[in-house]
Amino acid sequence: MTNINGSLVQIICRKSSFRQISLFLLIFLLGIRAQQMPLFAADSVESFIIIDETLKKYKKEKFPQSLLTALNPILNRFYTSKEEFLKALKQLKNFSFKPNQLEVILKHAIRKDSWLLSNGVTLDLKTGESVLTGNVRGGFPKEDITFTADKGRVVTEGSQRFNKFVLENNVHIWQSKRDITADRVIYNRTSQLLDLVGNIVVVDKQQGVTLNGETATLNQQQEKIEVRGQNNSNTKQRVRVEYHPKQLAGSEKSAGIQPDVILAEQAVLDNKQRKSTFEGNVELDYPQRNLYMTAGSILLIFDEKQELLSSHAEQNVCIEQPGRAARADTADIDEPKQTIHLEGNFKMSRGGIYMDAPRFTLFLDVEKGEAVGDSESPIRMILPLDEPSSKQVPNSQLITCR
Repeated sequence: MTNINGSLVQIICRKSSFRQISLFLLIFLLGIRAQQMPLFAADSVESFIIIDETLKKYKKEKFPQSLLTALNPILNRFYTSKEEFLKALKQLKNFSFKPNQLEVILKHAIRKDSWLLSNGVTLDLKTGESVLTGNVRGGFPKEDITFTADKGRVVTEGSQRFNKFVLENNVHIWQSKRDITADRVIYNRTSQLLDLVGNIVVVDKQQGVTLNGETATLNQQQEKIEVRGQNNSNTKQRVRVEYHPKQLAGSEKSAGIQPDVILAEQAVLDNKQRKSTFEGNVELDYPQRNLYMTAGSILLIFDEKQELLSSHAEQNVCIEQPGRAARADTADIDEPKQTIHLEGNFKMSRGGIYMDAPRFTLFLDVEKGEAVGDSESPIRMILPLDEPSSKQVPNSQLITCR
């Protein structure tokens, strides 16, 4: 076991054998400066960083020393997008870049290979494990992953060399479709699974969805994420999923617009199958349509544009809207038809009227009233005509969901 500290450790990765890796580590430990460490192959990704190796490439491009000196303030700083990197370049003082120079700067600063950087590293040649400490960052372009963390471990699992990465403390992962933060992340490059632990926030930029939870598993290949919370009613310890209106996302119109929110003990979002499943003490709040629903489980189905098509709720379903509340065993919301079909022990209280039936259909828009009922399903209605309006519905028949 050997420890290296005091200077930035650079690990630039390409495909090779373990013998080559061990040879490189031995050379590195002997104090010879290494330019590349072959670990695995990868494709290109837009993350940017200027390191000593990059400056040498700029020298070969005959950049003047004044330009190289001007780059010092952003040396070894990690940028997750071209826009962020260009912004940093423009903020450099006392220097302006020519168009051809800027093109060359971008060309050599972009990370096309998998790479790891940290302030210090402890290497174990017997186990093949490396512990990275201080300002850890890196990227796996093939998997569309770039990251930062306070600490990291590179380990060998099974017959696969250097296939498992453990990131700890202030972990931030960037992908083209999402941003992820967590206390701890375990990434297996063989199975393409990301296991997330502690204070998880996943922002899906494409779908306008934000997820919060305690633990989660992200399957890269299946484009599916399973998020878990705690088995109690504490909002902070359950999974929280926010759906932001796409047409308003990022616009001034979105200011003050509340997102649709779902709370549950567990959630599975499957982008390939275009469905989301929520289980355990589920609460659904659609503020834009004044709809609140609780159930044991809720399934959301989306179309190819990821627009909501339908919702199916089961187990002690309760729906609350302005002026009415209803209970049933199951509820199906049809978005194109704008209806809610409730079945099994249906009960509803509205405006001093109580009714029950085996099944019933409501318009999603409360102002439209109730849809036509089932002719084969008898409806019982209670109209307490002699009671004052404030007591028309007896407390025993008053329905509330929260």
